[in-house]
Amino acid sequence: MDKITELRKQKEKINEEIRKINEENKKQIRNNRNGNANVLTRVGSEFNQAIEKLIEERLDKGMDETRVSKPKITNLIVKHKLLWPPLRLAILNYNFLEAKKDD
Repeated sequence: MDKITELRKQKEKINEEIRKINEENKKQIRNNRNGNANVLTRVGSEFNQAIEKLIEERLDKGMDETRVSKPKITNLIVKHKLLWPPLRLAILNYNFLEAKKDD
């Protein structure tokens, strides 16, 4: 009986360690999901092409040694103090229904 009790205690300790490791892994997975790089997954093809062209032009000018990521470029739009407020307001007031009628 004593051996069985001892083995059960060992099993509980091992299960507790497994739970702790699983919780740490879940936290790590959640942290990886919260990255800003993959939040916006789809953009207009014209915008995507414009960003690609901009990245290539920066490389051609020698401004960057390696390709700058698209999230770094797009984050600059929102951080731009002069560009973003009027752009945001224009998008907020844009009438998609009227634009659809014109197409």
